[in-house]
Order: sequence, then structure tokens, then C-alpha cells
Amino acid sequence: MHRQEQLVRRLLLATEQMVQGGLSETARRCGNPNCICQRDPERLHGPHLYITYHENGKSCSLYVPSQRNLGPLFDIGQRLKLLRDVPILAVSSEILKLAEDLITEGPIPRKAAGDAAHIAIATVYGCEYLLTWNCRHIANAELHRAIRRVVEQYGYEVPSLCTPEELMGEEQ
Repeated sequence: MHRQEQLVRRLLLATEQMVQGGLSETARRCGNPNCICQRDPERLHGPHLYITYHENGKSCSLYVPSQRNLGPLFDIGQRLKLLRDVPILAVSSEILKLAEDLITEGPIPRKAAGDAAHIAIATVYGCEYLLTWNCRHIANAELHRAIRRVVEQYGYEVPSLCTPEELMGEEQ
């Protein structure tokens, strides 16, 4: 149920920003270098729906889970109830500087500045975990050492950067 709540929250946040955008269906490769989708171009993940929207002058996309996966949480009353106590985190100059250094001194490419900001916000606010499906720039074990090196220069500890499956472990 917690994973469903997170998905609904992300969708609602994206729709608040969706002044101009659209809905598209696509199949994609994931960021896992060992996945079959990396070796066989015919075996992509999907089809999946994505909302595309503009934020800060950039085009963004957000995965839209099927309604059957959302179940009763797709009800507007439930969505509003979920968001009632969700704090909005202010972005400080320190967060912006850390995000910039994750790009200039670390492993995050400039085109993924949003990912650097995501890591910086979770770090400065002392989050224990940063859960993401982004295996290219965030939940990527090959990048963790370089991310940690930059973050520790600021005196912070890096949150555990992982996918929900990694956090929850295997279902028994």
C-alpha cells in the first residue's frame, strides 16, 4: 500500500506542474546493465504510459501506473487525504550548491540536473532513504562512491539510494 501512495503523490505533483503536456505510451530500457532489455532490443519494458510536462523550462516525464495497480487510492478523496500532511521542502542555496557540485565534481551529468537536485535535497534534509526507479543516475551502485565523496565534503551522510524492491527485499 505504501508504494501505491508514493505513486499517487508523484502523479499529483506532476499534474500540478502540467500546464502544457501530454500522455504517451512507450517501451523503454531500464538502467540495470544486467537486464535482458540491455542485450535484446526486442525485449523492452512496457508498454507504459507517461505524462510529459514542462518544469523550469525543461521537458519531464513521469510514469503513470495502470489504474488497477493504484486501486482505491486513485479516488480523488483518498489522494487529497494523502497529501494533507506532506510537507513541501524548501530548496536552500546549500542544496543548489551541492547539486551543482554533484554535477561538476561528481558523476551526475548536466542533463540529469534534476537527479542531482533530488540527491541534494534528500541529503540536506537528512533522509535515511531515497527511493527511486532511476537506476541510471541515482540507484546505481557504480556511482555511489563518487556521490558519497562529494556529499561528505559538505559534512553530510548520503541517504541509502535504492529502488523500492531493494529496500523491501524479496517477497516470501
